[in-house]
Amino acid sequence: MNLGSLMNMLNPEIKATTPLEEILEITSEHGCDCKDTSCCAKFRPNLVWDEVQEILGYLGIKYENFGEFFDEGVISFKEWYLPKKYQKFCIFAVKEEDKQTWLEQLRKKLEQPENVKKAKKKERLYCAVQEVKPKQCRIYHCKMPKEVTSWEIEHFYVDRDDPRTLKEFRKDVNKFRLPILEDSVLQK
Repeated sequence: MNLGSLMNMLNPEIKATTPLEEILEITSEHGCDCKDTSCCAKFRPNLVWDEVQEILGYLGIKYENFGEFFDEGVISFKEWYLPKKYQKFCIFAVKEEDKQTWLEQLRKKLEQPENVKKAKKKERLYCAVQEVKPKQCRIYHCKMPKEVTSWEIEHFYVDRDDPRTLKEFRKDVNKFRLPILEDSVLQK
């Protein structure tokens, strides 16, 4: 990574109105390019229904079985779907790289959870849905600057017409010491 790329990552030109495609470009060019699950133990992404359907289709799982893999929840007054946790990791964290083995591991987690060996501390795990990775997983990475975190919260969780979400966003900005981006709802 050259010095210009590093400086751009440390101070990206991100506004609250920056389109998702540009954010994905910034994070893909400058983020960690891991295909493992080092982030999956720290957080679970919030998915919209279209992403749930895409993952289930990719894995060849019937939609009526989505509850085996996802929890439903409301965060910041919006409905979301979260991958279930399995032994502290996202359920889609698997030990092998090939898709057939992933499916076998996922089935075993569901059908015989007591027989699945726990992942060792430094054991490399892979994302079973890497090819259809949710937006939040593509944005989030271990080297993510606070500007991207601020953008992510405002983009995914804030409803500009709902004062409750604005209040929650302001709390998050203060709690995590996030920058208020240009064109943010908090500038008004």
